[in-house]
Amino acid sequence: MAKNKKGFTRIFLLMLGLYSLAPLSFFTMPFADFEKEGIQRIMAYMSGGLFWFGAIFGSVCLTALNIIRKKECHGKKINGVPGIFRFFSCKQGKIMDMLFGIFLLISIMFTAIKAVPQAILLISYGIMLFFGIMHSAFNGKNFKYLRNRKNLYQ
Repeated sequence: MAKNKKGFTRIFLLMLGLYSLAPLSFFTMPFADFEKEGIQRIMAYMSGGLFWFGAIFGSVCLTALNIIRKKECHGKKINGVPGIFRFFSCKQGKIMDMLFGIFLLISIMFTAIKAVPQAILLISYGIMLFFGIMHSAFNGKNFKYLRNRKNLYQ
């Protein structure tokens, strides 16, 4: 059972890492340009590649976690809504919710102010997306299951 416990945790951490590549792509955008040659064109392709690689393979890990969780629960459901719609469900979730809210407001404010340089705007979007992903993950059913797993094996 301990091996399964570590496997679930590793997949969860891998999912977080992969999903974090999508916001990371926003940090490369200020340096990217398909119209130019050299490093700027490479950065443009890298930006899109990072985003889609993270989104697709993060979703594969999320699907694997859901399958493992449902299989190990033997049909017992974890009550509640998906993590994106749940707020303040645990200590880690509260931290991510507050950071997500702060950076959401900052991003909205930067968008409304036309004088904010595009590079700063893109970076604020990336940070907001990162904390949005973390909000969803730490308020979600898989994290709730991960926290409660120790009770299942005792």
